[in-house]
Amino acid sequence: MTVERFTLSLRGKATPEDDMGEVMLVDGMGLITEGTYAGAVRFQGRVETESESSFRETGELDLAAGKVFFESDGSGTLVPSPVDGLQLGRVCWHITGGTGAFDAAMGQLLSNFTVSEEAVVEDSIAAIIFLP
Repeated sequence: MTVERFTLSLRGKATPEDDMGEVMLVDGMGLITEGTYAGAVRFQGRVETESESSFRETGELDLAAGKVFFESDGSGTLVPSPVDGLQLGRVCWHITGGTGAFDAAMGQLLSNFTVSEEAVVEDSIAAIIFLP
């Protein structure tokens, strides 16, 4: 078994999937700058609101070597930040599998992000992935 570690910065947009805005789809692009899997990454997530300040999320990272699938490990949080019009959030995801080089992957991803009033998402993700 090998262990891969990387950090990822991404920028994307959240759009409502339902009329009430309780389910949001997040689509973004990012970059891993160092390591085995350095390169462009596409992020797609589905966020389901639990309360005004908590949510659950599922999604995937699409890298050149394959996809990583994940879901939240408990609830993420979203709170006001010290900057007007900007919310601050965090969530821990556990990896549920993948494709290509990430087939049978396990591990976790930690996300710290902001969301603007215009629904622009900027995210910093730290990954630890165990590969067979």
